[in-house]
Amino acid sequence: QTGNGAIDAACDAGIFAIGVDVDQNESYPEGAACIITSATKGLQFSVAEAVKSIAAGTAKGGKQIWDAKIDGVGYAPFYEAESKLPADTKAVMDEEA
Repeated sequence: QTGNGAIDAACDAGIFAIGVDVDQNESYPEGAACIITSATKGLQFSVAEAVKSIAAGTAKGGKQIWDAKIDGVGYAPFYEAESKLPADTKAVMDEEA
């Protein structure tokens, strides 16, 4: 409940929150009015790749980086909040990834 609690606190303060892990507009619709976007983990992609490498016998231990360049992380849509952001916000975020 910590993520949802932070969203609730943002709503109470009249400010926006950024969700985490999944699209919290979908997982916590009660807070959608205060969620500007969510930082998401590409779990479907990373798990599928891990299963493929295990099945192929090519899985290796060690540190793996699942960053935005390979869709390991990303962000959720802005939904209704998009109209409240500077017009170039999405372009800047995509450029930084």
